[in-house]
Amino acid sequence: MKQIISLFLAVAFVLTGCVTKSPSNPTQIPSNPEMAQLKQNLSARINMPPLPPMPTVSRNLTTLKADSGLIFYDPFNSGTATRWTFYQGSHLFTSGILRLNAVAGNGAYAYVKTNWTNVSISADIKLGASSWGGAVGLRYNPTNGANYQAWIYGSGRFAIKKYSNWFNTSTELIGVPISVPGTTINNVKLAIVNNVLTAYLNNTLLLTYTDTSSPLTNGGGIALTTWGGGGAATTDFDNVTVYDLSQVLAPSIVSGLSSDLGIQGQAKTLSVTATGTGLTYIWKTPSGITTVGTNTYTIDNFQEAGQYSVTVTNASGADFSTAFIAIGTTNILSDCLPQSPKTSVTLAWCPSQGTNVIAGYRLYYGSTNSPVAGWQGDTYDTNQPPCPGVILIPGVNWYHTYTNMTDVGNVINATVTNLISGNIYYFAVTAYDTYALESDYSDEVEFNVPLPLLPSPLTNASLTINIFGPGQIQLQAKVCPSARTTILYQQNVGQPWNVLATNVTADVYGNFSYVDNTTDTIRFYRALLQ
Repeated sequence: MKQIISLFLAVAFVLTGCVTKSPSNPTQIPSNPEMAQLKQNLSARINMPPLPPMPTVSRNLTTLKADSGLIFYDPFNSGTATRWTFYQGSHLFTSGILRLNAVAGNGAYAYVKTNWTNVSISADIKLGASSWGGAVGLRYNPTNGANYQAWIYGSGRFAIKKYSNWFNTSTELIGVPISVPGTTINNVKLAIVNNVLTAYLNNTLLLTYTDTSSPLTNGGGIALTTWGGGGAATTDFDNVTVYDLSQVLAPSIVSGLSSDLGIQGQAKTLSVTATGTGLTYIWKTPSGITTVGTNTYTIDNFQEAGQYSVTVTNASGADFSTAFIAIGTTNILSDCLPQSPKTSVTLAWCPSQGTNVIAGYRLYYGSTNSPVAGWQGDTYDTNQPPCPGVILIPGVNWYHTYTNMTDVGNVINATVTNLISGNIYYFAVTAYDTYALESDYSDEVEFNVPLPLLPSPLTNASLTINIFGPGQIQLQAKVCPSARTTILYQQNVGQPWNVLATNVTADVYGNFSYVDNTTDTIRFYRALLQ
């Protein structure tokens, strides 16, 4: 039945193009031999050199409500009298699809004459096993074939092309590799607003291009295309949809991404502000991972430095922003840390000179925030042996307010730890015998626990340079926390150093970054700690 219908359409095609028959003598449907000859003639006619576009018979067109933003939709259901015009190759309406057939080295084209300017066209495309590719087009000029097209190639490529001179002259404006599509169905969409083109594959924005070289600015029709390449090709089209974009505000990023740094292992949030309606935000990491979300993108565990980007898109177009996000660490340079103070002291004393049998010694000590007024320890004669020692000047005003006591046993030295920096400690020792009788305090000594030593300030920083775009250079360094840096540059060796920025302040871990937007072809950088 499908074959009979196809032949009947072929007959109808010829009858429509012929006007020599009189209405009173209608042409009879040919017999089977005549029909075979008719098919042969029709095939020869299809393989002739390109002719001006000719109308043909098709099916009814589904009309959509204007307030939906859709101005054209064709699911290729049964019917007659649509607006499609066919050029070269052959076509067939079958099972709710439009099939274009092209011979080797030639194309097959279908188009609708309109005067649409800012629109999008999309279609479900299924390439045949040997098909070179299939495309949707817009701003089609029926007088010279000029138009823009989005192509899906059987070899695994997706591209926007610009045509003129009946497809004899074409330029690929932009393209990207994709997975080989095989014979699966893929949705291809091309949109244009003014001279900005965007192309989508299966609802994912892949290409954006602004045509500044003789753009096709006039309104035009829509087109479907396939090409034979090195052999005959068959491509199926379905669900052709056109949106009017003239009333939809295209996206515009008014506050984009800024190149800075994130802390390794911590959360990092990126955000943009954009104008427009019906916006979709597509975020992309340096490793190529894409996420569809909102205008804010949070990385819970930041581990990857590099160029991050966001594309903001809607039916009218797209805008994008990129930034290089360096990675900082939470470690603090050892040169920036205070040196550990001495918070312990070791004391030694002479053995007790009494006649009693000494069982051990007790060490007493206490502290104060300020020196005891008039305190003076014993002054010994340094020319005499330390034990028993010869006192030259007795000490006065001893503290004797001890809050700690340690029984050190029968030894004549001990170490006291965990002293508080900045405090003054006073120590004395007693002896006790086997009867638990305890002597008076020995003479008293003083120990001032030092404060932490401040680190020696760094004078230079080791810079890391990240280049992420023309004239976009990010300088990154690790210095002391909250340190301020002056960045210098010179345009060549031996030339004077110029100040690029001052008071570049590091974060609480000592990480800092600075972006230089330069037009110089070469620059040398230096960072000085202030």
